[in-house]
Amino acid sequence: MSRWYYLIIICFILPIFIFGAVSVFDTDATISISENRNLAKMPQFSLESLFNGSFTSSFEKYFSDTFPLREKMLEANRNLNRLYYFTPESSSNDLTLLIPQTGDNVVSGGEALPTDPTESTGVSHQPTTPSDTEPETETTAAPSTEETLPELNTPEDADLHEGSIIIVGNRAMEICYTNQENMSLYATTVSSYAEALPGVRVISLITPNGGEFYSPEEYHSGSMSQKDMIDSVYSQMDDSVVTVDAYSELRKHTDRYIFFRTDHHWTQLGAYYAYTAFCQSTGLEPVPIEDFETGSFEGFVGSMYTYTSKYPQSSILRDNPDTLYYYVPKTESSAVAYPNMEMNESEGYKVSVVATQINSANKYLCFLGGDQPLIKITTGAGTGKKIAVVKESYGNAFVPFLTNHYDEIYVIDPRKFYGDGTPDMDLEKLISENEIDDLLVIDYPLVVSNKSYSKMLANLLKEK
Repeated sequence: MSRWYYLIIICFILPIFIFGAVSVFDTDATISISENRNLAKMPQFSLESLFNGSFTSSFEKYFSDTFPLREKMLEANRNLNRLYYFTPESSSNDLTLLIPQTGDNVVSGGEALPTDPTESTGVSHQPTTPSDTEPETETTAAPSTEETLPELNTPEDADLHEGSIIIVGNRAMEICYTNQENMSLYATTVSSYAEALPGVRVISLITPNGGEFYSPEEYHSGSMSQKDMIDSVYSQMDDSVVTVDAYSELRKHTDRYIFFRTDHHWTQLGAYYAYTAFCQSTGLEPVPIEDFETGSFEGFVGSMYTYTSKYPQSSILRDNPDTLYYYVPKTESSAVAYPNMEMNESEGYKVSVVATQINSANKYLCFLGGDQPLIKITTGAGTGKKIAVVKESYGNAFVPFLTNHYDEIYVIDPRKFYGDGTPDMDLEKLISENEIDDLLVIDYPLVVSNKSYSKMLANLLKEK
C-alpha cells in the first residue's frame, strides 16, 4: 500500500483517537452559559438500566452535552447563522429587531422563563443604574412627584418591522400588543374570583415589563402602551376587586436596577417597589428595604438570551450578563412544594423562599425554587392572616416580601393545573378549607393579553 494511503489513514484516525481520549479524561462542564441550562450528568450504570434502554438514552444526552469543544462549536454555529438571520444594526440608536413572539412561551411555563428576565451598562441609550458590585439600599419613604420622576432616556424611533423582542444596546425586551378581547376575558376571569369567593379580599396586581420604560417610544405607546392596557383591564374588573397601581411606583424608580437586561423578569428590587404599592392598596406597612439582608449572584444570563440565542445579535446579552440581587425575608419562614392541592406530606419537598446558594444557570430559580404547582409557606409573622397567590413566574420574586404580613402563604401556578395529564385544582375548596383571607392574582402584560392564560385562571374555579 502506498505511503500516501497510510498518511491519509493516520490523518483520519489520529484526530478521532485524540478526540475520544480527551472526551474520556477531561473534566465535564456542568452548566452551559450560552444555553442558560444545566448540562446532563453521567448516568449511573446498572444492568437494569442497560437492558431497559434508559442508560443508553441518558448516556447519549450526557455525551451530546459534554463532548470536547462543544461551546466553541456552538459559537461557530451561531456565527454561521449570520448568513440566515442577519439584521443590520442602526448606526444611530443601536436598536436591533429580533424575532416575533406571541407570548405562548410565557404561558407554557418552563424554567427559562421561567418564564421572570439588571446593572451598570456603559452602552448608549441605557438608563443610569447602580453598580453591579453592591446591592441596593435605597429607601422609599418619600414618594416622588410627577416633576421629580426619573427621565425616560428612550432611544429614538427606528424603522423596524413588526416583532416583539428587541435589543437596545445590551438590553433585550418583550414588546406587548393590545388585544381588547383577551384583556376583557382576563378582567372577567379575575372578577369571577371575587364573585365565587365571598368574604375573601381579591387583589389584582398587573405589572409592566421593561419594554414599557426602556424601549423606543413607538413601542410603549398607542396600542403597545402597557400603562393603557393595565388601566383598561382594571376598569373592567368588578368594583370589589382591589387593584394595585404597581406601574406608578415602578415609574418613580426607572433609573434604578428594576428590570433585567438579559431576562424578561423584573429584578427583586422591581418586585419590592410593586410590593410597596401592594401595601398602599391593602393597608399594610411595607418593610423598609434597608432592613433586609442582601446578597447577589453574578453572571446571570436569562430568558431573553435563551429566546434569541440563534441570532448573532444575542451575543451582546451573553457578553454582558446580569447580576441578581436578592433580599432575605425578615420573618423566619419555611416552604414546602406540592405536586397537587392535596398537600400530602409524603409528596411534598422543601424549597427556599429565597435561596442564598444556587448552582443553576438560571439564577431566577433562587426565588421559590422556580415555578411549582403549589407551595405552602409558613411564617412567624404572627398576624393571624393567610393569603393565596395565583401567579406566573413574575410572582416568584414578589412573594418573599409577603412573609412579613401573613402567617401562611399558598402559591399557585395555574399553568401547572391545565391540560392533559395535569393535576386538578379547586381554588374555592383550597381557600375554604384553609380559611384564607386574601387572594392575590399577579401577572404581567404578555399573559394578561393571552387568551390561553385566562382559560388557565378560569380553570382553577370548578363549576358546582
